[in-house]
Amino acid sequence: MQAYQKDSDYEANKFTLKAIRFSCILFGIIWILNILGIFIVDDTIMNVGFFGSILICAITFAVVKSIGLSNPKTKYVVLLFSAINYDFIGVMLTYHALLITALPLLLSVQYRNNKIIRYAYLITAIGHIVNVYGGYYLGLCNANMLLFTAHPTEFYAKQITEGILAPNDPGMPIPLALLVFFVVPQWFILMAFLPVLFHISKQVEIRTQNEIMGKRQSETDFMTGLGNSAHYQQMLKDYYPVIKNLAIIIWDINNMRLINEQQGHEVGDTLIAMAADSIKPLEAPNQKLYRVAGDEFVLIIENPSDGAINKALLKWNSKLDELNRSSITKLSAMVGYSQGSGRDIDFLVKDAYRMMANLKDTARMKAIPR
Repeated sequence: MQAYQKDSDYEANKFTLKAIRFSCILFGIIWILNILGIFIVDDTIMNVGFFGSILICAITFAVVKSIGLSNPKTKYVVLLFSAINYDFIGVMLTYHALLITALPLLLSVQYRNNKIIRYAYLITAIGHIVNVYGGYYLGLCNANMLLFTAHPTEFYAKQITEGILAPNDPGMPIPLALLVFFVVPQWFILMAFLPVLFHISKQVEIRTQNEIMGKRQSETDFMTGLGNSAHYQQMLKDYYPVIKNLAIIIWDINNMRLINEQQGHEVGDTLIAMAADSIKPLEAPNQKLYRVAGDEFVLIIENPSDGAINKALLKWNSKLDELNRSSITKLSAMVGYSQGSGRDIDFLVKDAYRMMANLKDTARMKAIPR
C-alpha cells in the first residue's frame, strides 16, 4: 500500500510540474501575441509577468530536482510553487488571469487526500490576498477595483459620456475595502469548491482501490495467496529480462500425483498449503513467490546478494521441518535453482528445471533394488 501511494504521488508530482510548465508556455504565447499588437497590455507589465513566471518555473524545477519526485514532501513543494507561479501571473494580469489562481486547488485532487486539498485551499486563499493587493498596486488596472463598481455597465458608460465618472466611495480605507469587497468574497467562492473536490477525491480513490484489488486478484493464486501462473509468465516476458541479476529457485512437491490417487485430493490440498506456508517466509520486496502449477512453486530474487540462494534454502528447510513436526501429513519436495543475468531468464528457468530433473533421476536410481 505504501509503495502504491509513493508511486501515485510520484505521478501526481510529475503532472503538477507539467501543469506549471504548460502555464509558462501559454504565457509565452500570450506575450508574443502582445508584442505583435494582437493584445494591448502594457509592455512592462507583460514583460515582468512573463519573465517572472519563467524564473519561478526554473526555480521550481531546480528545487524538485534537488529533493526528488518521490520525496513525501515534494507534493507540498510543487503545489506551493504552482500557487506562487499562478499568483504571480494573476498579480500582473489581474482579471484576465483570475481563473488560473484556482488551479492549485484543482491539482490537489489528484493526490486523493483531504489533507492535501485543505493545504491547497490555504495557499490558494493566501494567494488571493496577494492577487488582489498586488494587482491593485502593481498589475494591470482592474476597473472594478479602481471604481468599486456597484452598477451595470450602462450606468458607467453614461457617466463617461457625461464626463462625470468617479469611483464609488466604499465607506472605508482602500486597503480594508479591497479585503472586504474582493478578498473575502473570493474566499467564500473557493470554499464552495471544497465539498465537490472532497467528493471527487473520494470517488477517484475508491475506483483506484477497486482497480488495484481487481488487478491483484487476477495475479494471485486463490488457494495459496501467491502469484499465479499467468502473472509469473507475464513477469518472465515483460519485467525480469531487464533486471541486471536474478536468482531462481523452483520447488516440486514429491509424489503429488500418487498422493492424490491413493490418499485423496484433500491430502494433496494440505500438502499444497504446507508448501506455500514453507516458502512464504522467503517473500521480500526483491523476492517474489509464485505457484506456477499444481505442485510447483517458484521464488525469483532480484539482484541477489552473495549466498542468497543458500540462505533462502536454509530458511525454507527450517520452516519445512517446523511444519512437518506439527502435521500428520509430511511434505517433501525436489528443488532446483540457478542464477545469472535477467536477460537470460528463459535459460535460468530451464537450468533450474534441469537441476531438479537430475535430482529426481538420482533419487529414482537409489530407489532401484540392486
